[in-house]
Amino acid sequence: MKINFSHKINDEVLFEQTEISLKANKINFLLGPNGSGKSTIAFSIAQLKKMNNISFSEEGKILNKKKLKYFKKNTRIIFQNPNQQILHQTLENELFLENKNVTKKEAINVLREFGIADKLQKNISELSYGQKKIFLILEAIFSKPKLLILDEPTANLDWKTKNNIIILLQKYLKTNPNSYLLIISHDLEIINEYYECLFIIKDKKIFTYDKKDYPELTKEIMYDLYDWLPLYGKIIEEMKKISLEKQDFIDIFLENKKNER
Repeated sequence: MKINFSHKINDEVLFEQTEISLKANKINFLLGPNGSGKSTIAFSIAQLKKMNNISFSEEGKILNKKKLKYFKKNTRIIFQNPNQQILHQTLENELFLENKNVTKKEAINVLREFGIADKLQKNISELSYGQKKIFLILEAIFSKPKLLILDEPTANLDWKTKNNIIILLQKYLKTNPNSYLLIISHDLEIINEYYECLFIIKDKKIFTYDKKDYPELTKEIMYDLYDWLPLYGKIIEEMKKISLEKQDFIDIFLENKKNER
């Protein structure tokens, strides 16, 4: 699916005319610095916010109002903060009052993999931040949306849990033909391991990297990320102290990522 758009707020251009081509049944990642418009893009794709100029097309055909309405109805977006989206007092009510696409047995089998099956009848307040986030992601998958947008789904989770979530998302994509997944993330480990299409916001445009052309996070991609990624901000001053050049740092970073696990 292609989304063509441009956007400005008052007289300030946030995005020049640009395009995102979401790949069906693939893991699409979106990256950008704070204030670059990631949320604007996500909410506009979910049709919860309208840009000045935006159009959607599939297989070369612009989506009409009827198809856009269907698309909107079958879109789920999960925010970074789980406390903004949980409506009911217990996970059981949250899951089964809001979702008719999953049986209790099916849900418990998946929830058990993430260690929260025994929390179904517990008060939401008894769950940790991470458990709430995991539950909302699983609930979204259970609803079998046409488009699923996740904002920082792996933030503050351990590697095993992150990995299990991505594997579950992969299974979902395989069993739901022509579905779309867009993940907003700064998690380089997860991106490097699992991305199939990567969108980077830079200079009011979108730069696209496809897995088949870039099997790993290459120097070219790292250069686009370098100036703003939080990970680098912490060590830029140290780099200056020892006169470490940008290219040398990127070489070291990529080599370390290969050796970490």
